[in-house]
Amino acid sequence: MSISDPEVLYRSMRGLSREKAKLYAPYINDAMLKGEITTLRRAQYWIAQLAHESVDLRYFEEIASGAAYEGRRDLGNTQPGDGRRFKGRGPIQLTGRSNYASFGRWLGDGDKFTDDPKLVATPKYGFLAALYYWSTRDLNSYCDRSDFRGLTRRINGGYNGLADRYVKLAYVKRLGKKILPTGAGGGKPVKVNVRIKRVQDRLRKIGFPIKADGVKGPATRQAIREFQRGYARAKLPVNGEVRRISRTYRAIRWSVNHGGRASENFTFREFASNGNGWIKLDRDLVRALEVYRKRVGHGVEIVSGYRDCEHNNNTPGAADCSRHSDCCGNPGGDAADIPAELSFEQVKALGVFTGIGIVRSTGKVRHGDVRPGNVDHPTTWFY
Repeated sequence: MSISDPEVLYRSMRGLSREKAKLYAPYINDAMLKGEITTLRRAQYWIAQLAHESVDLRYFEEIASGAAYEGRRDLGNTQPGDGRRFKGRGPIQLTGRSNYASFGRWLGDGDKFTDDPKLVATPKYGFLAALYYWSTRDLNSYCDRSDFRGLTRRINGGYNGLADRYVKLAYVKRLGKKILPTGAGGGKPVKVNVRIKRVQDRLRKIGFPIKADGVKGPATRQAIREFQRGYARAKLPVNGEVRRISRTYRAIRWSVNHGGRASENFTFREFASNGNGWIKLDRDLVRALEVYRKRVGHGVEIVSGYRDCEHNNNTPGAADCSRHSDCCGNPGGDAADIPAELSFEQVKALGVFTGIGIVRSTGKVRHGDVRPGNVDHPTTWFY
């Protein structure tokens, strides 16, 4: 027996009906396998937190209208009606335009959820939305060190409902290993793809925070896409695919053999978020920085590259919709802070940046980005 058995799922949550358990079981099992929620403690913590957040899977959509989120730029709600349109959905209430957009990119479905947000309230995508939240915040690590209280704070931002979460944890523990997903506790084994595992190993060496398990799940597809998007030595298809004989496969191999480089002089890891460790990078930014590096005549430190939304929002002075981040529907990875050495006129003359940030007291440039715009008339501002 496993969590894919509706009876097991039914018995794991006190308020769940058998009818809903039958509907949800295959989807929660699939999400757990994709997210490597395959140890007993990870499974226990996952189910207990989902049970609390969704009231035993009874609510896949926020009861409130969502109007309170209108105009919340930190959530990417920049268009009229976004608050209601992108209200909380799924077992862990995915909220805001930027989160819906990021979820779509993570899953490899592009604009699917910004075009049709209500899909997130369906079982098929609701559990994957919860997994997106869980995986991109590395919540498995809290499980692995038995930090249920810390996990609660990471999800909730505080300790609201902590007592109820512990009650639900105790309730699910009664079932022992039965709550593991099929493929992790005696069911059909997960097929390991040797080629995918090799690719994962190489992506990890480059700096992408993924597991090398031989299973091509959402995180692996996202890492491949971000590698393809950021690799500056050639323009690769950004599709999350890597075949044995392909430009992407050869590019990953080249990068590993050259210290994880995205170009001749910059590595992917230099642009990683100091928050969740993820890497997002636009090849046009790397190419622009190579031009800048040639102009200054020496190596260039990347003071700040990509910032995940949560890290950006916790960075003092950072704009809500900073180009460093993927907040507000930005793709992320198209901006970099650099040591202030050249003047605005010198940097503008390079013809590579569409956004330039200037230190007011010195007139020197400390930020360059490749946002949609015109290099002859870049967007400028002062620090």
